[in-house]
Amino acid sequence: MDTEYPSKQPAIIKHMIQRNSLLVDIAVNLTDKAFEADLPELIARASTAGIGQMVITGSTLAESMNAMKLCQQLGPQFGQQLYSTAGVHPHYSRDFPGNGKAQ
Repeated sequence: MDTEYPSKQPAIIKHMIQRNSLLVDIAVNLTDKAFEADLPELIARASTAGIGQMVITGSTLAESMNAMKLCQQLGPQFGQQLYSTAGVHPHYSRDFPGNGKAQ
């Protein structure tokens, strides 16, 4: 949690920092190419805003695998701040490969 800029943080965030209580964003789509260029900065901004942990989601098998890889890649930098899910959104269930469970 970035506590260097307390004047930029809303009162509720300041209160949460003092109580060591952070928010968890449970549906982050960080695998989108739109975030590639500034992903570390984006995660740092989320931390400053009070997001203590993020769960990177995937809507397809490939996105779920990318979410896991992203957590592994950024893990050394962000520690236990990033997690991922593994699953397929119902909208993409037709595209789910028969062997997808094994992966």
